[in-house]
Amino acid sequence: MVQVDPLTRALINEVSDMDWEYDADGPDHRLCLVLIDRIRVLPDAPLSLPDVHDPQIRLVTEHLKDEPGDENEIAHWAAMAGMSERSFARKFRAATHMSFGEWRKQLKVVKAIEGLALGDSVSTIAYRLGYNTPSSFSTMFIKATGLSPSNYFD
Repeated sequence: MVQVDPLTRALINEVSDMDWEYDADGPDHRLCLVLIDRIRVLPDAPLSLPDVHDPQIRLVTEHLKDEPGDENEIAHWAAMAGMSERSFARKFRAATHMSFGEWRKQLKVVKAIEGLALGDSVSTIAYRLGYNTPSSFSTMFIKATGLSPSNYFD
């Protein structure tokens, strides 16, 4: 997944309306080449979670994927994995290339997008993810994606 800027979005819209059998030497072909060039340099969207192979760390990540609103502190998760907080933090970063806090925030963004795609209300998603108010959830979502939850799929 990539972050699509307004120019690239406009190019995608324009190209999607084109006839598939365009002149290979004409302006439509050149427009497609510009779109391809734009897509190649787009930054990755921060919307994916790395696969975790370490069984101790995976125990924690799978639980949080099922219960993303679980707000237990890192001490709880370290104990669940059977290690000290420091060891857990070190091993978590090695397994995910993210800190526990970064991964947890990323999980909430991914789960929020899944909920929005299913048509869940912003309030329902906010409470499911452990936010006290929809506005605090919306603030996090805007910081992470650049868009409000209600405008994300527009």
